[in-house]
Amino acid sequence: MIDAPSKDDVTPEEWREFVLEFRDVVEKYTAEERRQIVQEVPEKVALRLAEDPYWLARPKQLEVLTSEADTVMAMAGRGWGKNWVGSHWALRKARSGKHEHIAIVGESAADVRDYMVEGPSGILTVAPKEFTPDYMPSKRRLTFPNGCQITTYSGDKPDQLRGFSGSAMWIDELAKYRYAEEIWDGVGYTLREGEEQQLLITTTPRPTETIQSLVEDESVEVIQGTSLENEANLGGRMLRKIKKVQGTRLGRQEVQAEIIDAHPGALWSHEDFRRVEQAPDLQRIIVGVDPSGGSDEIGIVAAGVANDGRGYVLSDDSLEGSPNAWATQVKRAYERHEADMIVAERNFGGDMVESNIRSVDQSLPVETITASRGKQRRASPVQNLYEQGRVLHVGTLPGLEDEMTQWDPEASDWSPNRLDAAVWALTELMLSDPSPLNADHVIGLN
Repeated sequence: MIDAPSKDDVTPEEWREFVLEFRDVVEKYTAEERRQIVQEVPEKVALRLAEDPYWLARPKQLEVLTSEADTVMAMAGRGWGKNWVGSHWALRKARSGKHEHIAIVGESAADVRDYMVEGPSGILTVAPKEFTPDYMPSKRRLTFPNGCQITTYSGDKPDQLRGFSGSAMWIDELAKYRYAEEIWDGVGYTLREGEEQQLLITTTPRPTETIQSLVEDESVEVIQGTSLENEANLGGRMLRKIKKVQGTRLGRQEVQAEIIDAHPGALWSHEDFRRVEQAPDLQRIIVGVDPSGGSDEIGIVAAGVANDGRGYVLSDDSLEGSPNAWATQVKRAYERHEADMIVAERNFGGDMVESNIRSVDQSLPVETITASRGKQRRASPVQNLYEQGRVLHVGTLPGLEDEMTQWDPEASDWSPNRLDAAVWALTELMLSDPSPLNADHVIGLN
């Protein structure tokens, strides 16, 4: 057995060495024996262990925290603890005294705030009291007692990073970024200070060009983890969702953290998605809505058509929530894109869909459609538009693209609500004549 530190002024390096050695020793014993051993260490040491990430981390999380690679990518399933390990990684960098400027990047400004900074596993939550930073949201900055500063950046504003110069950066959920390539292209120019430069990426996997290049790069240490590694800390609702998709291709991606190419039977492949940073002036904009018959997500997708006849998918605002929550989301998408109309499927609930949307705003223009034919018959003409290069995505739309490439009309037993919402919007924009909507002329398009 190794001796616990007896002095109060133990250095961070000495403490870290003790914890890692102590872990190696106790892991050889049974759970009951480990509890007994921990009870025998001095109380102040036990209290410190109870909050120490090197002690609390699971083996693969510890690999992330102790890696010395220039670039580390923790590619893990949902609920694995990516934010927890990222927050502790950032705190370790800040506390070391070797980093003056650190950057953290999230998919959006709200994601940085809600998950990376203020969330249940965010930096402010896991930081020890004596090293809690002063957070100034208006300046996007966290300042620690030792003077180290963390600046927050949004992945939907890639130009922001041009102003950063530092020695460490944590990028969360890179696979979901609309401008992943632009962010990644700019990162190499930002880490140019100090002697210990390191980049941490925490993300669920997707077969994007950026993620594929990182996996294939021998200089990048890739650490994979599955959602069920953290089963003991996941709530019942999360576990039910995980187990619902286990054994499916989507489950292999979202739970097992595998990079999954398009399903052989899917109508779309990843090569069908052509991207632009922003859409041109649009003649008409539609918000498509596909309500769920159960507890699944409500598909909410906005698209527009330009003067040259090309369609542009602008956003995927789909969510799982109460009738008021999803109706409010539809209104927000309609207003944000200055849309002309909302097109919604009315199969589930009949007039309830339209009345639910109008309950948040009576003035919203809503047309409802009854889907009289199967999803494949509805989707095939839209897929043809993609194959012809006539539909482009504004940035990356991960949730929608995953559904498009994973839904097999012959074999899948789940409903592609995002895909359906996109089909409704693009059908109205590009495959319908200007006459009023009706089921026959919208659906009969083969």
